[in-house]
Parts: sequence; C-alpha cells; structure tokens
Amino acid sequence: EDSTSALQSAINSGAKTVIVPYMGMDWTVGPILLASDQQLLLEPGVVIAAKKGAFHGLHDCLFKGHKVRNVLIRGYGATLRMRREEYLSADYEPSEWRHALGIYTSTGITVLGLTLENSGGDGIYVGPVDEEVKTSSQDVLVRDCVCRSNHRQGMSVVSGRRVRIENCEFRNTKGTAPQAGLDLEPGGPKQSLTDIEVINCRSEDNEGSPYVVNVMRLDAESEPVGVRFW
Repeated sequence: EDSTSALQSAINSGAKTVIVPYMGMDWTVGPILLASDQQLLLEPGVVIAAKKGAFHGLHDCLFKGHKVRNVLIRGYGATLRMRREEYLSADYEPSEWRHALGIYTSTGITVLGLTLENSGGDGIYVGPVDEEVKTSSQDVLVRDCVCRSNHRQGMSVVSGRRVRIENCEFRNTKGTAPQAGLDLEPGGPKQSLTDIEVINCRSEDNEGSPYVVNVMRLDAESEPVGVRFW
C-alpha cells in the first residue's frame, strides 16, 4: 500500500547501487528524493506508481533530484507512473510542476530506458532551483526513454548546459500549455540553453507542437543559445 519509506531508506543508505526488484506488483510511493553518487537500477517490469491522495505540494515530483551529482537511473522495461487525472480534481490546488522526474540544479545525471507517464507536469524536467535561477543543470543524458500522456510537456529543458536527449519518444501530451512533446524554453534572461543535442527522437500525437524552442525571455546579456537537432 505504501513503499515510500522502504525505497527512500534504500536511497538514503549511502549505497553506491540500489536495485529495485520486480515484485509482481507496483511499488506505490509518495515523493522520492534522489541521492548523489548513486546508481538506481529498476528491473524490467517494475512500476513505481504515485500513491493515491498524495502529491498535494505544487512541486511534488515522483522522483526529484535537488542539487545532486553523479546519478544514474536505469530502467529498461520499467515505468514511473503518476495519477494525472487525480491532480485535476477539486481536492488539489492546480499545478503544472508535479513532474514524474524533476532534475533541479543537478550535475552528471543519466537516465536510461524509463517510461514516464501520467504526470501532473512533465515526464522529465531539467532546470534550475527556483531561488537560483542562474544555476543550470548540466551534463545530463536522457536516452531510450518514453514520455507519454503527461500534463504539460513530455520533457522540458528550462535551463541546461550539455544536455543530450537521444532515442526518446514523446507522445500524447495534453493538459496545460504548451502541451509539447519536447520544450526547450528558458524562463528568464539568466537561464541558458547551452550545448543541447536532440538526437534521433520521435514526437507525435501531442496536443501542442512536437518540438518547441522558445527563447523569447532571453536578452542581449544572456548566454548564446546552442541547440542542435539531428
């Protein structure tokens, strides 16, 4: 009914590798915080599901990396699943930031093979901590992931340096604008899109555009933009 303490305690243990085994049923959890210098390995078939009635915080994420370093999440055949429709009910204050995976002012993050679905925000968010808008996340690799049926975007990069998004799929985004598959969009002039690569990705059946690059909030003093699709 609630595996939050078990999973969070394993992550907080200081172990260099944490394995989440397939148990034949979902791991049902509240918000989980990632730890630095750790590999988190999800076995095929694992579903980490958002607990019903939880995630009332406006920025509650299923997994959140807050100022962490050197984290690997590998989940080929595994799923992070939230409860998008529940967050639209009168029981919840409206929010577009209940992400399946939020990466905030973090460095050296690798995400491999995950499916991320039904979030109240983005499947994957990469950006700054709000109070430190000048500090981007950097050295982020997202490969072989599927983001589907999320509320705001399949994936957002708000502020990042050296972010590589490879062999990913973004599908069926619908809820709140821009409703894009992948949105690269700084929120202010001190944020950055530096050395961003989008490689061999697929985006379809989203309510908004398949891909968005919106730099209207940057100005003459902002870092030069470097985004490559190939």
